[in-house]
Amino acid sequence: MDSFLVYVIIGLLAGWLASRIMKNNRVGILGSLILGVLGAMVGGYIFEFIGLETDSLLAIAISALVGSIALLAVIQAFNRI
Repeated sequence: MDSFLVYVIIGLLAGWLASRIMKNNRVGILGSLILGVLGAMVGGYIFEFIGLETDSLLAIAISALVGSIALLAVIQAFNRI
C-alpha cells in the first residue's frame, strides 16, 4: 500500500511538471494530476521495456516524468489532427 501511495504522489507531481515542460495549460490541474498518474504507469512500462530498473525513488520520479511527457506528447499530437 505504501509503494502505491508513493507512485501516486510522484505521478501527481510528474504530471504537473510535464504540463509545464510541454507548455500545455489546456489540461488543467485535474488533467495534469490524472496525466501524471497514468504517465507514471507508462514510464514504468517504458523503463521496464528498455531494461532500466526503477528501484530508487529518483528512478521512479524520472520514469514518471518521462511517461507523463510521452503521454502528453501523444495527446497533443492527436489534438492537432
